[in-house]
Parts: sequence; structure tokens; C-alpha cells
Amino acid sequence: MEGITEDDDQEERPQRRRRSEEGEEQTYSAIDMSQLQRALEEISQQNVRAQEQYSRQQEQYLEYRKQYLKDREQNEAWQHRMEERQESWQQQMMVQQQEFQAKILKGQREQTTKLQESYDKMFLTQAKYGEYSQLVSVEEHPSYYWRG
Repeated sequence: MEGITEDDDQEERPQRRRRSEEGEEQTYSAIDMSQLQRALEEISQQNVRAQEQYSRQQEQYLEYRKQYLKDREQNEAWQHRMEERQESWQQQMMVQQQEFQAKILKGQREQTTKLQESYDKMFLTQAKYGEYSQLVSVEEHPSYYWRG
């Protein structure tokens, strides 16, 4: 240390200080890089989890859509069956109504025919009774009918 003067010592201090600061910067830089690396890994993991969650939600959506379409198809099939049954029922009701009306008309015709036959018999009977009455009256009172 004999050859070192105070001036030399003062020049060495700033160099040591610079070297010390550069070492600290390298240390901070290393820390920052490791923190940055950890942050990137965490972001990457979050991204992977988000993609997995998105995939699960997509699968759920597809399952729900598949079930919806299946339920919709079943509902439409049920509606179609109900419409067919209603149409069939309406046709049966129309057939029954037509049959009922046909029976009523047949009964009315038969009743009209029987009534006509009864009237014909009654008129025939009245006519015969009228002829008989005239014959009896003529025989009993011939002068009343014969004035001549």
C-alpha cells in the first residue's frame, strides 16, 4: 500500500461503486427475469385452464343442444300423433253423425210410409163405410134417395 496514494484511492472508489452497481443491476435483472418467467408460466397455466374450461363449456353446450333437439323432435312427434288422433276422432265423429242422420232419415221415411199406409187404410175404410152407409141408407129409405 505504499505506492497507493490518496488520489488513487479516490479513483478506485467510483470504480468499485460502479462495479457494485453493475452487480446489483445484474442481480435485479436476474430477479426480474425469474419473476417474469414465473409470471409467464402462471399466465400460461391460466390460459390452459381457461381453454379447458372453454372446452368443457363447449361440450356442455353441445350436449344441451343435442338434448334440446332430441326433446324438440319428441315433442313434434307427439304433436303429430295428437293431430292424427284428433283427425281420426273427428272422422269417426263425422261417420257416426252421418250414420245417425241416415238412421233418423230412414226412421222418418219408414214412419212416413207407415203413416201414409194408415191414412190410406183409414180413407179406404171410410170410403167402404161411406159406401156401406149409403147402401144401408138406400135400402132403409129408398124413397129418400130416389125421387124421380
